[in-house]
Amino acid sequence: MKIVGAQVEIVEPFIREYEEQAIYTIKDVKQKKQPVYLVVKRCFDVAASGIAGMVLLLPMLAIAALIKLDSEGPALYKQERLGKNGKPFMMYKFRSMKVDAEANGPQWAGKDDDRCTRLGKIIRKSRLDELPQLWNIFIGDMSIVGPRPERACFYEEFE
Repeated sequence: MKIVGAQVEIVEPFIREYEEQAIYTIKDVKQKKQPVYLVVKRCFDVAASGIAGMVLLLPMLAIAALIKLDSEGPALYKQERLGKNGKPFMMYKFRSMKVDAEANGPQWAGKDDDRCTRLGKIIRKSRLDELPQLWNIFIGDMSIVGPRPERACFYEEFE
């Protein structure tokens, strides 16, 4: 028993030192690579959202016009969301619901939600209502790769 205990006392400091070096090395690598990754990611976001925005500008104008013809109210809908580190920002979408859709407070949309407009059902199914978010990506509020920003009320519920 004493020999085993002595072996543990000798080996343990070496293991601890190795673990500290390994952890330091992993952190060091992450710190060195992260700024490069973030710059490349941001350049990709700006380029992709800029090009997509220019290519889709006419279809987006057509969708906005159709929304105005389909129902009263603005074509764009803005909503506060939480971004990186809980920073709030305004996210833009095409309006797919009636103007007073959240008169009774925030709520999840159902499958056949009666708050949706006729055109709104189509643009929600095809995800065309998300196209204005290209602007949020372009200005840096969101990223193409990353978690979806949520509303503060739902964020607290998830926590």
